[in-house]
Amino acid sequence: MMKERKNNINGPPSNKDSRSFRPSSLAEINAMNKYQPLVIKYTKRDGSPGECPLGCGLSVEDIIIIFTLYCTFYSFLIGTVSLLLRAAVDTSESSTILWAFLFVGIMFSVLVVASVKMGTMENKRKRESKREEIDLLKKNRDAEDNL
Repeated sequence: MMKERKNNINGPPSNKDSRSFRPSSLAEINAMNKYQPLVIKYTKRDGSPGECPLGCGLSVEDIIIIFTLYCTFYSFLIGTVSLLLRAAVDTSESSTILWAFLFVGIMFSVLVVASVKMGTMENKRKRESKREEIDLLKKNRDAEDNL
């Protein structure tokens, strides 16, 4: 079957088959979804229209969502630090919270080291099983060749 050349939205014709429904570029995806990035439209000195993209090609909705996420994250961070500071001030005589922070920090470090070690062991086990499988296939092929 002959491939038809189809025009892209931004660029030269592509070699996509006429049955293909998958977009070949981000520009096609954005055009299909009617995605409008945030731009300032203006008229240049020569009278031609111009655009100044803002927000790295993001839409107004994307910028608002990202701003809200950052505000939420830093509000949580400030609240957590405030609680920890309050706990440190309240237990300044016995330093109870400092010992608790030390214990939690050590436990976190132990968990990270254990996770890395288990991941290393798992990768080693997978490599060994693949190596055994390859050796078995080689033995089977050699046995078939000898017949």
